[in-house]
Amino acid sequence: MDMELINILWIIISAALVFLMQGGFALLESGLTRSKNSINVAIKNLTDFGISVVAFWFLGFGLMFGPSFLGFIGTGEFMFSSNQIFLGTFFVFQVMFASTSATIVSGAVAERMKFTAYLLVTLVISLAIYPVVGHWVWNDGSLGGPAGWLKEWGFVDFAGSTVVHSVGGWVALAAILILGPRLGRYGPQGEIRKISGSNLPNAVTGVILLFFGWFGFNGGSTLELSAAVPKIILNTTLAGAAGLLGALILGWPIFRFPDVSLVINGVLGGLVAITAGCHSFNAPQSLIIGALGGSVAVLAQILLDKLRIDDAVGAIPVHLFAGIWGTLAVGLFGNPADLGTGLNVLDQNLVQILGVGVVGAYAFTIAYLLLWIINRIFPLRVSEEDELKGLNVAEHDASTEIYDLYKTLDDQARTGNLSLRVPVEPFTEVGQIATQYNKVMDSLQNSTVARSEYTSILDHVHDGLMLIDKSGKLGPYYSKALENILTGAFLQNGNLLEILKTMVPESVLASLQDFLDVLFDESLDIRTVSRLNPLEKTEVFLPSPDGSVQTKHLNFQFQRVLEEGKIFRAMVIVSDQTQQNELEKTVMSERQDRNDEMELFYIILHLDPNLLAEFVKTYDERIHQVNRLFETGQGVPKDVLKQAARRLHGIKGEAALLNLDFIVQGVHRIEDLITQLIQKTNPSNEDFISLTLKLGGLVEIGRRMSRVLKKMTEFQISFIQANIPQVSNSDQKGSLEIEGTKSLGFISSLQDLVSRMSEEMGKKVSLEVQHMNLDLFPPTIHHQIRQILVQWVRNSIIHGIENPEKRKLAGKTPMGLIRIWTESTGEQLVLAYRDDGAGLDLERLKQRALDKGYTLQILSTWDKSQWIKFAFSGNVSTADKVTTGAGRGVGMALVRELALEMNAKLNVNSNPGHSMDFKLILTPSRGRL
Repeated sequence: MDMELINILWIIISAALVFLMQGGFALLESGLTRSKNSINVAIKNLTDFGISVVAFWFLGFGLMFGPSFLGFIGTGEFMFSSNQIFLGTFFVFQVMFASTSATIVSGAVAERMKFTAYLLVTLVISLAIYPVVGHWVWNDGSLGGPAGWLKEWGFVDFAGSTVVHSVGGWVALAAILILGPRLGRYGPQGEIRKISGSNLPNAVTGVILLFFGWFGFNGGSTLELSAAVPKIILNTTLAGAAGLLGALILGWPIFRFPDVSLVINGVLGGLVAITAGCHSFNAPQSLIIGALGGSVAVLAQILLDKLRIDDAVGAIPVHLFAGIWGTLAVGLFGNPADLGTGLNVLDQNLVQILGVGVVGAYAFTIAYLLLWIINRIFPLRVSEEDELKGLNVAEHDASTEIYDLYKTLDDQARTGNLSLRVPVEPFTEVGQIATQYNKVMDSLQNSTVARSEYTSILDHVHDGLMLIDKSGKLGPYYSKALENILTGAFLQNGNLLEILKTMVPESVLASLQDFLDVLFDESLDIRTVSRLNPLEKTEVFLPSPDGSVQTKHLNFQFQRVLEEGKIFRAMVIVSDQTQQNELEKTVMSERQDRNDEMELFYIILHLDPNLLAEFVKTYDERIHQVNRLFETGQGVPKDVLKQAARRLHGIKGEAALLNLDFIVQGVHRIEDLITQLIQKTNPSNEDFISLTLKLGGLVEIGRRMSRVLKKMTEFQISFIQANIPQVSNSDQKGSLEIEGTKSLGFISSLQDLVSRMSEEMGKKVSLEVQHMNLDLFPPTIHHQIRQILVQWVRNSIIHGIENPEKRKLAGKTPMGLIRIWTESTGEQLVLAYRDDGAGLDLERLKQRALDKGYTLQILSTWDKSQWIKFAFSGNVSTADKVTTGAGRGVGMALVRELALEMNAKLNVNSNPGHSMDFKLILTPSRGRL
């Protein structure tokens, strides 16, 4: 026979063997994934073959093997068509390689990527990545132009450790980083949760088919039936076997058992590693390279888990990591004569490193960028609901027998309808389970538990199942899943009440005893009884082997089992909803965060931007100042505690001014704690820990305000400017005569504070501002002046101004009046304030003084000035009880402290029954303002 025809026949046989690898991948990946996704995985393997073949014919072959442009890209042979027998055969062989590279990705992204998204990934590989890399490495210039630039430099990848396998691995890595791990794959504390495959025998069969196909993959890459073929196939066989042994020897001690993945990934890692230089290695070298390839795959899988990168079938460890090792091994072990590059050992190693790096950078970067863009426009990942349901049903409406079984069990658990039966799929393992389960249900409906059928189904259900009598005693048979759910509990001949004794509170246990009594009461309807179930969605505390306590969220459901019309047992179904509960908590927390941010957004929208910006600017520093006061823990003196209380009171006053009620409430709770600490004789460090935690909450509020404020500032300014004129002309808020730009927003907010507080207190109060110009005062003290005005206003409305009824009895108008104005007299600047309320309540002040230990004899000597000093001394309040606005005696003490800070004089005059006057007098020439 003509040798050319023999060569062509060998290439065709090799192409057929490589095509057989598609079946191997389908069996491997569907076997290593869960049954609810197996159809989706299998159909991806078939579909990516069709897409890659057409794409490679349309553009890929030309880009890869067409006439080269500067060694970087092909420029011809698009929509390939040739009458040359060898060229046509070569195309068939190469298109099989293209489909292999594409199908590597399907297993890695299994169980969470949309089917349509995967089709786009296949197009990206087939058109933008694989042909370009293949051109660099394999285009020899036979169809025109120079050879690929990496080939010219001497880079060797005989059958595709890099071009096929690493490229597929790099794209898979990019896709997984964008998609994220499967639901439940990794725990919140970093724990790794193994997701077992649905059919490991199929997976092993798939590996055997891949091993067989690899003879064509490597052997056919000679493109002729030469003397090198037997050596290549021998090296391939040795490397695959050595990869298996290497993975077992390394992984068995690590995992403490011969995990199936060790065998599977070990074989494939060895085969991938040998592919780059199978023509240039000898037999001992092949054994070493294969064993290390299998070991590299094992270690890479451990690394990915530590990084929480979820590869469903181990494609990245096998194809990417083992592929890199195999390519580098060419420089270390390859026979220079067989390589034929003319490079010395050092240069060969350098060019192999360069090739691996360049291909990796190109494949990963292009894949990540394109997939990131696609994901922004068209999300690649299925919804959480579809992922939990399984992609067989969600993506293809293709049910499986195991899905039908789970659905029937779920419907039965929800409805308590024992007449439901599982559809039976003949000649399958699940079909046999369904048959046995249906027999059990027939027996249960006829009020007789058939032992053989019952134990058969108990071995296969995922929920905990048991039978109990009225006393709570368990029957001899229960599901294996129950042992896993109730970790560490002794179930054999146990009693449900005793089992749960250490797991739930005593009150729940007592309720369970009462519930069992009514459960077995035939006069009561089961639906009514079910509403009394004390173990529905309950939290249990289970002992762990290490002595710690594990918390689970379990759902117990109870169904009556009848015999001759009488209740003789109850079936208990226990489902572990811990993971679902954590997901719900996460969703609720995220929803609450969004709601809080929207509420804050709305509040900020209606505030003066300058006041708010200044408040936020100083907020964090003032909270941290309070924190620093508590750094010594239990050694904090009580006068420091009082200082902290005054600073917090100032923050609360400003927050009230801006209607930031959530901050007012938060500060108020901290003031409660400080008050308790002041009253304690020897406060402990634990007392200060609670205080520090609540202060941390205020810090987080400040950060949230800063984020929202940053987004809102520009819009907010225009909004306030448009609305403030309406406020200033409102008849309901008194009259305003404001000079200077600094005063406008603050007085508007002060008006709002007056309106809110008077409404809350059941009073009518008007604010009158005349000749008010804060610009008279140095900017460095504006903040203190605003705090003082807020405290005066709050004091007037809460303590001074009477309610309308009392004002009428006193001969006053029903509406109280607060007046504020500023004066400039020579060297002095004056902030004046007056309300027409009742003035200081001397009787209440007298009672407070007596409470503090002053005697009547001493008090009888006090004049008005001494009573005023007493009112401003701190911890003196005439309020009946502590509220968010009054009761701690901090406000006036804060005013006194602020006046001292500014080196200002504070004049106070109380006209009992008529008015209260305050004047803050500052003399700039006296120094510090």
